[in-house]
Amino acid sequence: MLSEISGHAVRLVETDDAGMYAHFDALGIPREPVDDQSVGGIPWNSDDMVSFERSIREGFLDVCTDDVERLTGSKARSVHEMILATPGCSGP
Repeated sequence: MLSEISGHAVRLVETDDAGMYAHFDALGIPREPVDDQSVGGIPWNSDDMVSFERSIREGFLDVCTDDVERLTGSKARSVHEMILATPGCSGP
């Protein structure tokens, strides 16, 4: 979908927890929260990102509800719609 929308080849590389940690380690992201490394006040660390990715991979986030619509009054957008709504992304 990203290749189609962007017009550039985007390659998906499947990985496991060790691969995710290796990627974040190479970027210099600490595994545990560090006081002076935060984004929007939230500590930035790879332990959280790897466990989040594992939850996705194992299907724990494969849930479809009407929560977004009930809370916001607007229907949830698909990933395709969100990408197209990104500034600078006009699609094919």
